Amino acid sequence: MKSILHHEVCANRFVVGLVAAIAINSIVVSSSLAATNSPATDGARIAELEKRALENDAGALTNLGDIYSRGGPVPIDGPKAIDYYTRAAELGNTGALVRLGEIYRDGVLVAAD
Repeated sequence: MKSILHHEVCANRFVVGLVAAIAINSIVVSSSLAATNSPATDGARIAELEKRALENDAGALTNLGDIYSRGGPVPIDGPKAIDYYTRAAELGNTGALVRLGEIYRDGVLVAAD
């Protein structure tokens, strides 16, 4: 039962976020690691994002969700990605809300809802 309630809450958050994003006509989800090719640079950037995430920086949390949901410089880690996205969404980041909705809708990193 708890799982169903959790999915319903996430779906509701997704709809609210999507409506807000459409209202402002802008959905921007970007990874700060897009242009890097050095493991040392990637590690430093991830460390910086993690530091900002500890300060509840919604953009950093969303970027970390992107990194851990898609992999690349780090292995894919679904629970960690969902945690970062959820924390960012709770801070009002519409991109994180959209990404959470996609994850649950498509069954990426979790069972399809």
